[in-house]
Amino acid sequence: MKMNKFHQLPLFVTLLSAPAWVGCAEDIQPEPSDPCPPEVAVITTDSTDTTRVGACNQENWLYLDLDTNTEVFPENSAADPTWDLAFQRFKILTNGGVTGTGAVAVARVTSGDYAAMTEAPTQRYVEDVEDSDDDGDEADNPFNEATSWYDYDREDHTLSPADFVYVIRSTEGAYFKLKMTNYYDEAGTSGFPAFRFAAIDPPSGDPALADRLVVDASSNEEWVYINTFDRTVVEIEDPTDSEDWDLAIRRTQLKTNSGTSGAGHGGAKIAAEAQWENLTSTPTIGFAIDRELSAPGRPNAPGFSGHPDLNEWYDYNGQTHAVTPKDQMYVLRTGEGDYTKLQILDYADGVLTLRLDSLTRDLQTYTETVNPLDDGGFVYFDMDHGLAMTPDDPNSNLEWDLAVSRTKIQTNSGTSGSGQGGAYNPETVSLEEVSRVPAGEGCYLPLGGHVCDCALTVDQCAEQSGIMTGQCGCPAPFTVDEMLPAPGPSGESYSGSPILADWYNYDPNTHVVSPKDASYLVRTSDGAFSKIKITEYEDGALTFQWSFAGPGQTRF
Repeated sequence: MKMNKFHQLPLFVTLLSAPAWVGCAEDIQPEPSDPCPPEVAVITTDSTDTTRVGACNQENWLYLDLDTNTEVFPENSAADPTWDLAFQRFKILTNGGVTGTGAVAVARVTSGDYAAMTEAPTQRYVEDVEDSDDDGDEADNPFNEATSWYDYDREDHTLSPADFVYVIRSTEGAYFKLKMTNYYDEAGTSGFPAFRFAAIDPPSGDPALADRLVVDASSNEEWVYINTFDRTVVEIEDPTDSEDWDLAIRRTQLKTNSGTSGAGHGGAKIAAEAQWENLTSTPTIGFAIDRELSAPGRPNAPGFSGHPDLNEWYDYNGQTHAVTPKDQMYVLRTGEGDYTKLQILDYADGVLTLRLDSLTRDLQTYTETVNPLDDGGFVYFDMDHGLAMTPDDPNSNLEWDLAVSRTKIQTNSGTSGSGQGGAYNPETVSLEEVSRVPAGEGCYLPLGGHVCDCALTVDQCAEQSGIMTGQCGCPAPFTVDEMLPAPGPSGESYSGSPILADWYNYDPNTHVVSPKDASYLVRTSDGAFSKIKITEYEDGALTFQWSFAGPGQTRF
């Protein structure tokens, strides 16, 4: 079960006994002094239209029937049609998919207004699916996705509901809107989630048209900003410093929240799949970002910041001046690092009809062989795109992530480059076992207002009566490049990664170099993460496998 933005939710009473990289699913547990009755009925507060459930027990689930707003007690929850939602502390399951036979499904509306919502959306309903490669072992659903129903405050260590509205189709086929409001009871005890919910009308729209969005981008001056995941137009105060928008349109011009257009994790590429229905996931590599483009039309027209592929979306008739969308689909990476698909269906004097829907990540593992150069120089590799490249100046170029020269390896960091690169050894053999970027240790100061300080050393932490722990959510301890002694007796030095320099064994009798059975994490030049394993080395040719998590992601 994936957790919100991959944050960890610690219980600091158990820090000394908890592994440093254990995720939140195992950590949000009650303190020994927390009251937790074995059976707590559903509590409804009529004055605020709020329902609170007593779900503090670590072993038992509490089952709720939304149609009657009552607690039920199924003997076999997987086959019982009487319940809709199940709660156990912060975890929520539904009676649908792999969890139950009730066909319950949930749609998350990230920009929804609870009070104004009177009709259920047409699409985006998801049943519980098999648990993904994460910390918990419960099924995944919209409550427990990478963007889950809660946020966590690392300053005061409290859990608070995220600003989402959920629409639930019950076992009886009714539709309910639901918004989480609290995780604590009136005494401040955790494990008592509270929420508002109410019946709403079923979808009335045509499901075939539910993925459409009409955008009036007819202004010659103003850009229209779109959240493609929600299929909504959003108001953005500063597009250069916001992850809330994904696509911007001004008449025929398009840009993504990336590169020269924005500070988000955006980007785009042409979809390889030709059929809309068949495009359900996307590899994480191959996305181009925005750059300065020449404006179409008259010569010497002022340029604009946009996406090179997206701005080839139409054909123009010079005689009729008609703009006609090409029969082409695109894959967008959103400002937050999620993925959607896009097709432009119509254009009428600046009014565009878009087709949008979400995609899942396809975390593929790639294999690359780097042959040695005759002059002993480095071969540079861009892990975001899976491409070898030749930077004019490796010290200032931010497009390369990994460089190889026979047994020597560099990251774009430290003495080798000006990027945010680095490497980390998770001490894991199998590449498949590297499922996440671990948090680094920080000093938890229980007597200093419950503060985590990532800058304090072990000794400084001890002097302040703190506890060093990986549960503070501090940045992972990636090591940047430095000057290292060159292999062999030459006594020379080179710039390289001290972590990746230890990737091989050398037999002085046979002079054979053989890769160690080890996997590593590489931080790319722009701060994203890849995992890598070197598998072969022969006559200076180095072969490695890697998988790219994608910007804004810390799980594989």
